[in-house]
Amino acid sequence: MSLPLLLTAGRTTVRIEEAATGLPALDEHWGPALGEPLRLGIGVNTGMARVGNMGTQRKFNYGPQGNSANLASRCRARPST
Repeated sequence: MSLPLLLTAGRTTVRIEEAATGLPALDEHWGPALGEPLRLGIGVNTGMARVGNMGTQRKFNYGPQGNSANLASRCRARPST
């Protein structure tokens, strides 16, 4: 694994930990208004992906597309045990 990729992976891990650490405070604030607890799902993958408008000019749908993005989405959606 190259050094830039390792640095990126390390930064990503730190950001995930920060998000998970801040979740209880967000849940305390928003959970009652939502009527259910907040949950956090994060999927991480590396690789090439296209990012842009996948919708129309009238109905904008900006997001990632490609095998890397699909795999990260599937990892995030996988139920944890």
